Amino acid sequence: MKKFLIIILACLLLVSCATTKYTANNTEDSEIFKTNGFLHADAIEIVENKELRKLFDKFNAMYFDDFLTVDYIGYVDAFLLQGKGNSYYFGGSAFWKVEDDEMVYGIAMTNRNDFKGANATTKYFNGVLIHEMTHLYFYQKAMYEEGHGENFRNKIDELYEINPQFEKVYD
Repeated sequence: MKKFLIIILACLLLVSCATTKYTANNTEDSEIFKTNGFLHADAIEIVENKELRKLFDKFNAMYFDDFLTVDYIGYVDAFLLQGKGNSYYFGGSAFWKVEDDEMVYGIAMTNRNDFKGANATTKYFNGVLIHEMTHLYFYQKAMYEEGHGENFRNKIDELYEINPQFEKVYD
């Protein structure tokens, strides 16, 4: 009986560790965003993360003159940011939705240690975050269909010229 209880406690500890892997340094705020069918998951819950919020705020001031708004920014499991058919991998994704007649914005990021099975360099991680922030920039400028086109790429280049703390991530 004692061994059984130890096994149960060990299992509970493992489950607890697994569920907190992406929530460390988080607040209790979270929001669920629909993925519109381009990811494996139908929806992603973004739990606000203080560390990412600070980085977002730093880059927002440096590159976007504090123009951007994000209501939720946090880490999610890398599997959730994998495209349909396992053919595409995303290190981050920007989300938006209308809720109570107001826009709600979110950015979901893969933890640095889970980028394509390897630890992402700081410059690459920063590049993915800047990439997602650039999506928000165009959306918040009412340029809803911008995608990864010429204007998007030019904006990434423009931001890089301000301060090249990031690797250029176009797609």
